[in-house]
Amino acid sequence: MKNKLILLTLALFIFSNVKSFGQELCQTPSQTNNEILNKSALLRTSSNDNSYCLKIYFHVIRRSDGTGGQTVAAVNQAFQILNDDFYPHNISFAWDNSIDYIDDTSLYNSPGATIYSVNNHQDGIDIYLFSNDLSPGAGGANGIGGSSEMYVHGTFGQPPFQSLITSHIVSHEMGHVLFLWHTFRGTNIPELENGDFCPELVDGSNSDICGDYVTDTPADPNMTYNVDASCQWLGSGTDANGDSYDPDEQNIMSYSTPQCMSYFTPLQGLRMRNAIATLPFLQQTLESCCEEPLDLYIKDSPDDNGTEPNPTSQNMWTSQDIWIRNNDDGGLEHQNPEYTNSGVFSVPNYIYVKVINNSCEASSGNETLTINWAKANTALAWPQNWNGTLTDDDDNNADPTDGGGDPLGGVLSPVTIPALQSGEETIVAVPWVVPNPDDYSDNDDPWHFCLIARIDATDDPIGTYTSNPNVMVRNNNNQAWKNITVVDLVEDGRSGSVMIANPSNTPRTFFLELHKESNEDGKPIFDEAEVTIKMDDVLFNAWERGGKLAQELDPTSEEKKKLIKGDNVILDNIAFEGNEMGLLTLYFNFLTEELTDKTEYNYHVIQKDATTGEIMGGETYVVRKDSRTTFLADAGGDKEVDVNETIVISAEDINEPAEYNWYDSFGNLVYQGKDLTVIADVVKQYKLEVIAASDGFKDYVDVEVKFKPSSIDGLSPNPVSNNVTVNYKINDTNSAYLMVIGYYGSNTSNNYILDTDLQQTQIDTSNYPTGHYTVALVCDGEIVDAKTLIKQ
Repeated sequence: MKNKLILLTLALFIFSNVKSFGQELCQTPSQTNNEILNKSALLRTSSNDNSYCLKIYFHVIRRSDGTGGQTVAAVNQAFQILNDDFYPHNISFAWDNSIDYIDDTSLYNSPGATIYSVNNHQDGIDIYLFSNDLSPGAGGANGIGGSSEMYVHGTFGQPPFQSLITSHIVSHEMGHVLFLWHTFRGTNIPELENGDFCPELVDGSNSDICGDYVTDTPADPNMTYNVDASCQWLGSGTDANGDSYDPDEQNIMSYSTPQCMSYFTPLQGLRMRNAIATLPFLQQTLESCCEEPLDLYIKDSPDDNGTEPNPTSQNMWTSQDIWIRNNDDGGLEHQNPEYTNSGVFSVPNYIYVKVINNSCEASSGNETLTINWAKANTALAWPQNWNGTLTDDDDNNADPTDGGGDPLGGVLSPVTIPALQSGEETIVAVPWVVPNPDDYSDNDDPWHFCLIARIDATDDPIGTYTSNPNVMVRNNNNQAWKNITVVDLVEDGRSGSVMIANPSNTPRTFFLELHKESNEDGKPIFDEAEVTIKMDDVLFNAWERGGKLAQELDPTSEEKKKLIKGDNVILDNIAFEGNEMGLLTLYFNFLTEELTDKTEYNYHVIQKDATTGEIMGGETYVVRKDSRTTFLADAGGDKEVDVNETIVISAEDINEPAEYNWYDSFGNLVYQGKDLTVIADVVKQYKLEVIAASDGFKDYVDVEVKFKPSSIDGLSPNPVSNNVTVNYKINDTNSAYLMVIGYYGSNTSNNYILDTDLQQTQIDTSNYPTGHYTVALVCDGEIVDAKTLIKQ
């Protein structure tokens, strides 16, 4: 009893000197129903170098109405993390790419071990993924090396509050399924549930019979997430011998933070392999992962898992696993290609492509990656748009197949893909000398490029080539397509062009759909910015031939330029001649009064056949905006003037380079500059547009120039003996007269018709009795002004 009391006191001391998290990140019971095997040499034998593949099932818990839960992309990421973490230890996982959705609000709201009995399997490990709604979240397994169920839910309880589902916590819980204990087992109060308190010593002398029973994991007092951003433990403590703890902050089975968890040790891997070889419930989950041949693929979208044909990706031309960098800097954000000439030679950009081995078979290292490029076009035909067969129209011939002009596409030299083990991925860099934009000088707006990446492998050949890349790429996972224009308002201007074309030799009719990203959060771009489209002559004429039909487009002062007023824009009935091509340019000007904190927007242009609805292709615009000091257009408010008066309306300077444009009430541009001079012949409405030169942000304000009320400006002389001069101003009036009325007993009442083009008249008062009179100005039947006249 005394020894147990000493040990318990030590445990309490250790537990009181670690940082409290408020909730256990792992809710796996600290017990096993295989206690005899737990300490057996069978789990420590060093002769097991076998490879194992375990079958897994993914379950996503949603509300009863099917809302909430994890995305397909998140499940794919969890699967990738598992394979990445266990691959170094000859353990991999097989998944049939299907997800079991459990729609039950009560389960959704109460993540935990009660889920284990729902839709579970004997022949695989069931992984239950709840939502990210709770923080702090947690994971759990159904005991240590005792059963094949586990779950994960919520987010980590400290910044950056990442989802546990897409973190190493999923591997942590799988480690428990495969008979791994926490690295701090035996030195922490919660670990006493197993009925065996045996702290591991720092010197490792008892590491095979105490702690986590793994000799290459250092003694751990339980860090309870008390690590800094560089993954250094911030706590302290000593063991029973007085030796200071130095735990491994990157071990997946520790209580480090999910960001710091990185690996299992070699002997943890050995224990897991021996557990697989020994435990019957794990034996039932074994799969032959390498029955399928080599399969290298490039993702079409984050939720693409390599299935052919791709059943999930909506737009085939938006692969995030192909991107361009202007320099070979390893950056991960896509940039628009830039042409650079050093004066001696052209400087290459670099196309990065992520290639994944989706099979259990290692690749040979003889496979190659080939890139085809084409000028951005929503109806690119394979192969002619991609191999240099088509050219632009430098010879003024409408036929791009005649060989005149500069190529609209091309192919780059193949680059070897390094050998990839099962589940491994790599980024292949392909140098590319971008064509000189001056070769396409007929277009002043940025006209970017499309890219198709293709893996060539003897053991993983391309299936069928089709003329429509949208079909071809969907059917072949070793091809991916990038057709994206980045509109960086500061670096790249505020517009981007794309070719709209008929890839056939005979006339065909098409229509364009323009819409925002379907699942994009925040304000859509057409509510925060002024988005306009402009057609060149060829495209406009084709649209005009089809009757100029459209939805959600408003006219502008330019016939070929239209303003987008909502989502799901249709530019209908574009009647092209054979092989005809026209250019569409999109402009993005953010409105300062509509700005939000959102920084990136996706906007799609999709070309479809008007008869069949077949998607020919598309272009996606990624619009990026930075935070900036806002400004407002200010013209000083409405103006009141007299008829035919000349005035100057001045725009307030916004203290940065800008354009100041003035429009009349019909939308016609009447002046460019800060100061607008107008002659007020009629009431007029003007609109001031202020556009910042740096990024195209803009604001509008309306100014009305209206007439002052008609008035009597003076009576002279007053008092008067004979003739009185009446000065008046008549504004925007058809008829006017003066009415003179006596008062204080006088019955005098006379009317005098006024010439509205004059500003002065005289009235003879010599016959008026002495007294006071009212002189009233009557315009269009209403008294608008009056003065008092004294007759002496």
